[in-house]
Amino acid sequence: MRTPFIALLCLGAVSLTASIGATRLRLAQHRVDDAQGRLDRVTADAREVVELRAVGASAALGEPPQEDLLARLTHAASACGLQRSVIRGVRLDADRPTAGDPLYRQRRFTATLQPIDPPALGRFLDRWRSTEPVWSISSIALNVERARRPAGVAPSYAATIQLTATYAAEAAGNQP
Repeated sequence: MRTPFIALLCLGAVSLTASIGATRLRLAQHRVDDAQGRLDRVTADAREVVELRAVGASAALGEPPQEDLLARLTHAASACGLQRSVIRGVRLDADRPTAGDPLYRQRRFTATLQPIDPPALGRFLDRWRSTEPVWSISSIALNVERARRPAGVAPSYAATIQLTATYAAEAAGNQP
């Protein structure tokens, strides 16, 4: 009678130990999963920071972006197969200090491309982004032209694009 009782106690102890071990293993696995998720998010954030630094690297040199915007727009448009006449207006705004840091200034300009269709606008924006990394696209307004057109003819659009460049104002003595 004593042997079965000892065997039963041993079996209970082994079962309890296994249960505690399984619980600890599940808890450890949850911690590993959480840590892996945080690592993935931090890795993605780090990649984004590296990409953004590469894009904005030339804006941090302390040189204001060049003002030959019409030539740059024309070059990007012609590289996409668009005519120069698509560029209808370019307006350069006055430089202004950034909201967060007085050592940096922003230069903005607005350009209107008309007539243009969405695929051509996409090609233009992709080309601009790859060749003009200093100028980031701040906003895009795409308006359909309301003129009468024959049935089956796709509408044309007017795209108003606002671009912004940030540069270090102090480094090159660019204080107003």
